[in-house]
Amino acid sequence: MRRWPVAVVGSALLLIALLASPADATLMRALSLQELVQEADEILVVRTLEVRATASPARIVSEFDLQVEASAKGKLRSGETVRMRSLGGVVGTRMMRVEGSPMLRAGERALLFARRWPAQRGLLTSVGMSQGLMPVRGQGAGSQVCPGAAGLALVMPLGKGKLATAPAAILDCLPLSRLLDSIRGMVAKQANPSGS
Repeated sequence: MRRWPVAVVGSALLLIALLASPADATLMRALSLQELVQEADEILVVRTLEVRATASPARIVSEFDLQVEASAKGKLRSGETVRMRSLGGVVGTRMMRVEGSPMLRAGERALLFARRWPAQRGLLTSVGMSQGLMPVRGQGAGSQVCPGAAGLALVMPLGKGKLATAPAAILDCLPLSRLLDSIRGMVAKQANPSGS
């Protein structure tokens, strides 16, 4: 009986595992907090009021009715409602999942970095897919913002076609009030870069 070296068997098992495992993340360039702030038309603390999904033959799209709790950038103010759209969702027995597409459930809170859809007034989409949707945990003064980017494998270009893994815009949960103050400072600098 022929004995195979441990390295050969181990390599073969690793190759089989890699080939058999489904992709569970979308590869995307990591955005820093400053880039999220710069690219967003609206930066909002929101609570999800309602989630609806609609299906066409080719895709499912979810829409989230959101109530604004606080604003750090943009025209929307506390108490207003807005709608966000995202790919994926469930309609009857059909389900479509797009890794990295931002998703919320009714009642959930989040810090949203959003762009306005130019063709549809009042409709938002998240900047950088789920990078622009950071979960908010807790209530009141104890609220914490946690890293976003669910379902994304974040990378940064190294040049010559090479990529390296990269961190999310925030690495750990932070106090909501402190992060909002920091974001408002960045927004003020963007509005007045010379500082005068």
